[in-house]
Amino acid sequence: MTYNEFKKKYNGKYTDFDGYYGCQCWDLAQRYVTEVLGLPRAILDGCGLVSNMLYPPKREILDKYFDEVPVNQMVEGDVCIWEYGHIAIYDHWDGSNLWYFSQNPNPCQVMIINRGGVHAFRKKAPAPIKHKISYKAHVQNIDWQDWKHDGETAGTTGKALRMEAIKIDYKGEVFAKAHIQNIGWKDYGKITKDTVIGTTGKGLRLECLCLKGNFKYRVHIGGFGWTCWTNADGIATLGSVGQGLKLEAIEMKEL
Repeated sequence: MTYNEFKKKYNGKYTDFDGYYGCQCWDLAQRYVTEVLGLPRAILDGCGLVSNMLYPPKREILDKYFDEVPVNQMVEGDVCIWEYGHIAIYDHWDGSNLWYFSQNPNPCQVMIINRGGVHAFRKKAPAPIKHKISYKAHVQNIDWQDWKHDGETAGTTGKALRMEAIKIDYKGEVFAKAHIQNIGWKDYGKITKDTVIGTTGKGLRLECLCLKGNFKYRVHIGGFGWTCWTNADGIATLGSVGQGLKLEAIEMKEL
C-alpha cells in the first residue's frame, strides 16, 4: 500500500488500532508503519506520551528502523513527532503552511500543524545487496551486458551468439587464461575487475577458459550446452580447443 492509498482508505474516519484510550494520534501512526512501511507495530506500542519516542530508551527502537531527517527536507510519507506529544504523517508544504495526515481530536484528515518542536523520520533504506562474485560478458551483436552476480547467466543461450570477452569482479584474487579464436591461449595473470579477458571489436570468439580463484563456474558451449560446475583451480579448463566451438555464456558462484 502506498501513502496516498492509505490516506484515501482512512480519510474522514476514526481508527483505534490498539484498543486503548480511544482514537489517538498514535493509532493512525501504528496503522501507517504496519500497513504502508511494513514495520513491526512494536515501534509505537505502549508509547504513552508520544514524545517519549524522542528519548531513550524508546528512541533506540525508533532509530533501529528510521533515520531522522531535517524538517526542511521532509517528503510525503515521513513520520513526524512533536515534542509536545503528537505524531502524524507529513503530506505537503503549500508555500505557507505544513500539512500533515493526522488524527485526534478530529478524524483522520490532512490538516495544518504549524507548531514547532517537530522531528521528522524516514524509514531506513534497505542495505545494499552485497554480491559475492560479479561478472559480465561482451556478446556478439550486443556489446557489453550488465553485471551478473552469484550464479546468474552472463552471455546468451539459444541464440548462437559468441561470447567475445568477460570481466570478473571478485573480492579475492583471480587469475585467468583464455583461448581465443585465431590467437590461442593468452595468460592474463592476476586480474582486476577492469581486465578484459578476450577481445572486443575483432569478431573473435572465446573458446576456452582456465580460471583460478575461490569460486566455481560453468560455461555454455555452442553445439554442446552447459558444462558441469568446476572449481576454479587454475588447472581445469572449460570450453574446447581446436574444434571451432564458441563459448556462449558463463555462470559463477563463490565456493
